[in-house]
Amino acid sequence: MQASPLAVLTAADVRTSGVLNPDVAVDVMRRTLAAKRAGVAVDSPLSTLTLGEPGHRFVAHPASLEDIAGVKWIGANPENLRHGQPRASASVLLSDRQDGRSRAVVEATSISAARTAAVGALAVEVLASTAAPFSVGVVGAGVSSLAFVDTVIALYPDLVRTVTVFDLAEEAGARLVETLRERGVAATVAGSVEEAVTAHEVVVLGTSDAVTPYVTPAMLEGVRLVVAISLNDLTETAVATSGRWVTTDRQLLAYDLSSTARAVRSGAVSPDRIELLEDLMVDPASGDRPEGERIVFDLWGLGMFDIALAAAAWRRQERDHGQR
Repeated sequence: MQASPLAVLTAADVRTSGVLNPDVAVDVMRRTLAAKRAGVAVDSPLSTLTLGEPGHRFVAHPASLEDIAGVKWIGANPENLRHGQPRASASVLLSDRQDGRSRAVVEATSISAARTAAVGALAVEVLASTAAPFSVGVVGAGVSSLAFVDTVIALYPDLVRTVTVFDLAEEAGARLVETLRERGVAATVAGSVEEAVTAHEVVVLGTSDAVTPYVTPAMLEGVRLVVAISLNDLTETAVATSGRWVTTDRQLLAYDLSSTARAVRSGAVSPDRIELLEDLMVDPASGDRPEGERIVFDLWGLGMFDIALAAAAWRRQERDHGQR
């Protein structure tokens, strides 16, 4: 029997497939989290190759989902930003889970932003009150933050009241605000972290991973949900004084560098109190909490998320091209 050819999907192919559309990405992530809860989607510990300067690394993240096994391969170098290039790029290799054949290689840099935004939007759906308009505070004006805001607005077009953006690079913050305004969003540039965080019902932290935590409990006054995309923004006290902690995978608490994982390992937060997003999706009532309680959601990018979107893009291309 002749083996099926190895498909190669470019960034343009991924866009054309439609999986980056917010409604599609959210649906794929919803089904992936349900599969994880059912035990048919599994992540394996990632493997990291570090080269030279801090942050210059390559990461392999294997996972399996239903009939597909795959690996996400990420290359990252902070120095890229100095040359106007993305800090990181990614690809996904998809294999047949049964016979082991490699089936597709998918350019996945755009997939990373889409799955992060989709999972974050699901967290807003489950953990934040969507009964009334809310404001969003953004720290870090990168691709992930824009994708998150776009996706939340796509889900709740009438509920995002305002968006306030802060970035240490003022031009980056201004660009994000201009982009949001062009899309009809009431967005403003904040002059400080405090202005972008305090009193906003939903806050997204999407920096390039802070060296020193800087978001304190005082800044979080009035915040109902913190979506932590980046690793080290919240001080230990800010984490510990929150009311609930939700994530996508408890196993990462043992070694991840996120603010919540650090707080768990230091004993400031009990690991038994960490909840999983997929459990709260099944029982929405369990997401209810006292008025004023703050939730920290650590958005860990599991390999299965990228593999699920990459597989969806590949299958859509096969369908459109009449392949099997």
